[in-house]
Amino acid sequence: MSKINRNDPCLCGSGKKYKKCCMNGNTVSIEKLVEADVSIAQTELIDYAIKYYDQPMRDKVNELMTDLDVPSSAKDMFTFQAMLWTILHEPTEFGQTVLQEYSEKNASKWKRERVRHIIESWTVSEPVVGEVNNVADNVIALTDCFTGEQRSIRVVAEDRLPQQGNMLIGFMLSFEDSHVFFKDIINITSADSNLVLQHLFHMYKDSGQQSSVEWLRQSYLQTIWESLYRQLDVRPDQKIEWKNEKEESVASLLKEMMNKEELPGDIIEFAIELWAKYCEYKEPKIRNERIYAASLHYLVTQVTKVHTKTQQEFAVLYDLTSSSISTRYREMEKALEEEIEQFHVAVREVEKNLQEEVTTS
Repeated sequence: MSKINRNDPCLCGSGKKYKKCCMNGNTVSIEKLVEADVSIAQTELIDYAIKYYDQPMRDKVNELMTDLDVPSSAKDMFTFQAMLWTILHEPTEFGQTVLQEYSEKNASKWKRERVRHIIESWTVSEPVVGEVNNVADNVIALTDCFTGEQRSIRVVAEDRLPQQGNMLIGFMLSFEDSHVFFKDIINITSADSNLVLQHLFHMYKDSGQQSSVEWLRQSYLQTIWESLYRQLDVRPDQKIEWKNEKEESVASLLKEMMNKEELPGDIIEFAIELWAKYCEYKEPKIRNERIYAASLHYLVTQVTKVHTKTQQEFAVLYDLTSSSISTRYREMEKALEEEIEQFHVAVREVEKNLQEEVTTS
């Protein structure tokens, strides 16, 4: 490779001479510049869609909201996801998607050749549901939960780095030999992911489709709505009719304390369901709500292995003695033996489905 001269155009594509740019050694790396341009291009793509297809997109989003019966409380969150899906997959009156149209009309305007090629490759997007294996140097190593395929995804926004073990749902766009996510992604904690993934597998199998990619592309909005908003955001204690104020008071205290401990939504849901079953089985005469809430809180963390603490730590948390928790915990564990086993069966089923998908891919 020949040596670049001081007065030659800089290889980073800035348009400046080398001596006025990267020769100084204190400039932003070429990779960072390319990533920044790609992030800007994604924003421009959304602006382009709003400028030329605002009303058709609004009509489509409203249609989707009606079809899926999305409540007003989830409107903003759903609207943005629906807009992204429409940009990527809904043909315009001219037969192309907004993504394809933007790519054809705007790729050539970018100065850097690498950026031009990246945007030219944006003809289709691919949905993915994957588990984060590692995050290093702004690159996510992701395993596709359906196929077992390994994915390499560039992160072009610092505030979007997920934690290892989290599950991500989103649309990928090409980035040379890897990918980038298109704007917003669904980032699910490892504690919540089993419930969501189990629901996804059932939806996929019920669809009868062979390709998980095609199924997810067609059913993406229904998938995130059913799996996230319905499964994680709708709490059963809102629908349970408690027999008395004491039972309801325990449920409220339990939920309050679990939220303070930042337990995942599905774990709180599981706890409330267990409390409802326990009340049905035992019809407890409740004198101290804190004992029941603390004992069930401890039981749930032992069963799920999420945010585990010792009985003494729970006693401090609820201002009780550890012996009072221990006695009630053992009684609850015995009374709820069947429900606890059902939970473990569900977890094993998810693990089995994952292994089968990886084996057959």
